[in-house]
Amino acid sequence: MPSLPLYVALATAALITACVMPARQQSTRDEAFVPRSWKTVAVLPFAGDAAFRRPAGEFFAYKLQKQANSSFTNELQKQQYFQIVPPGFAETVLERKGQPVDAREITVEQAQKLGQMVEAQAVLIGNITLVQSGAVVYVRAEIKLIDVSLGKMVASVDQPSPLLSYDGYPLAHAAVTQAAAEMKATLESFGKKVR
Repeated sequence: MPSLPLYVALATAALITACVMPARQQSTRDEAFVPRSWKTVAVLPFAGDAAFRRPAGEFFAYKLQKQANSSFTNELQKQQYFQIVPPGFAETVLERKGQPVDAREITVEQAQKLGQMVEAQAVLIGNITLVQSGAVVYVRAEIKLIDVSLGKMVASVDQPSPLLSYDGYPLAHAAVTQAAAEMKATLESFGKKVR
């Protein structure tokens, strides 16, 4: 039979884990918003943790682009709703125009300006944060969809990784995958309003 200190240690570990569990996904969408002739949605380089921001941004764009040929296509017209521009391409265009993007979080106003420079009608900005509490780690992916013509955030997703781990990469993968799925649903909804 296990000793009393072992029970106390297990109960304490369970309590600590419950206290540091990441919050559930939060997403917002302006249901009244109707995009005006969106053709290009650019994913701008993500901000946040240096180890995760670049791969997370590219993976997020990949997850959206992967679905573009099926999910973002109007079945009646056989026409794509939106073209997705990955962050690496957007960053190259911005650098060539003399506007390098640094690792800091991009504001809505900056996103509007950068979106105009990459000739996108909407931009997605993101922030990937590694959250550590003691030995427990999770990753939070925050994504915002900005309408460039209005300079207004029309949707957002705040997605913590569903798993607790000691390794941040699978956590970043999980958080970004779920955030991409939620933002894909938002883009599909907006795309149906356009056509």
